[in-house]
Amino acid sequence: MSWDEEKRSRSMLDRLRELDLALANRIVAEQTNLWYKQMELQSIEQQLRRYAPIIGLGLVGAAVTGELEKAKQTFLLSRRAELIREIQREKQELDRLRRQRSEVAEGIVRLTAELARIRTEMLGRVPEEVTARQARIQQLIDMYTDALYRGDMATANRIREMLRRMGVSI
Repeated sequence: MSWDEEKRSRSMLDRLRELDLALANRIVAEQTNLWYKQMELQSIEQQLRRYAPIIGLGLVGAAVTGELEKAKQTFLLSRRAELIREIQREKQELDRLRRQRSEVAEGIVRLTAELARIRTEMLGRVPEEVTARQARIQQLIDMYTDALYRGDMATANRIREMLRRMGVSI
């Protein structure tokens, strides 16, 4: 595992968290929309209860005296049927969003575990890398000292520049 893998996993984890937040916001919006439709349906059903005895007896035309009442009842019945279909679709969409959010949550858990594993491996390697760097620096210092002892200033200057690039000043 490398630092690049950790960076990629971290980036993917951040994107999944953003997606999770977006899905959570969408679920809340859909639930609110569903709630409004359910309230509208409830209101329509209350209005239709006034017509229940008439509808139950099949005497709608005979009992409704005006065209306005008849039109209102027809509208309420059609709007009720439309709302029932919309509520069904909204519930299906909410279920789909919840499943999608659950999948995202599983991905977040999986990536978090992978990051923990990568970090553990990286921490195990850090001392090796540090030790190797320190050994290389010591080797260059020894070579620098030897070049100075021999009077080889060109080699000493090249080694000093290499040490400077490694963050060691002599």
